Amino acid sequence: MPAFLHVFEPRYRLMMRRVLDSDRRFGMLLHNPDEISQPGLDATPPFFEYGTLLHIVSAQVLPDGRSLIEAVGMSLFRVLRHGVRDGYLVGNVERVEDIPLADEEALEIAETTRNAVAVAVPDAGENEDANTEEEADVDADVNPYAALSTQDLMALCTAFVRRMRAASAPWMHARTLRVYGECPTSPAQFPWWFASVLPLPESDKYALLRTTSVRERLKICAAWVERIERVPE
Repeated sequence: MPAFLHVFEPRYRLMMRRVLDSDRRFGMLLHNPDEISQPGLDATPPFFEYGTLLHIVSAQVLPDGRSLIEAVGMSLFRVLRHGVRDGYLVGNVERVEDIPLADEEALEIAETTRNAVAVAVPDAGENEDANTEEEADVDADVNPYAALSTQDLMALCTAFVRRMRAASAPWMHARTLRVYGECPTSPAQFPWWFASVLPLPESDKYALLRTTSVRERLKICAAWVERIERVPE
């Protein structure tokens, strides 16, 4: 997904000059104003530990030194160590990869099968009924979307997008779609597009960065859909 930046602080002007003079790649992290502890780092940093690696595709440097940057996301990373260079943050990071397709499929089978069994077992016996129903309720409370196939999760989310577009939702404006494109048909691409256009706090969208499964990201998106649709008009 594209990102558009207006760089005006002197320290970040310097950083961007150096980035443009090298491989045109840099990292973006979410600000951590409440100093929430990050498990992978010893000290509490001013940022969240998972971020996005971006590549600059175009840059316009203005006469006063400011710059207008267009970049695209390349991959996810986790900060291992960090410091400060000339006023801006630098760090050592590790790339975060999604789990293989075979693992995605195994996760889907395990979740959908487990929930199907939990629904079917109650006919076995009266005493077992209560226990099984209670366990099934607990599973549903933890994540009510676990029973859905990945295809069904995608269908749920894209149907919501179509409804919002038909209702002329402000975040589905033609200008937005010109920037981010039409709704993707790929489950791997959809969560990133959805997060780019949906008017939710960045702290909510951060959940996608910590996830290494397409299926898990779609469940996060499905939860967003439910939350938005619960809001009274």
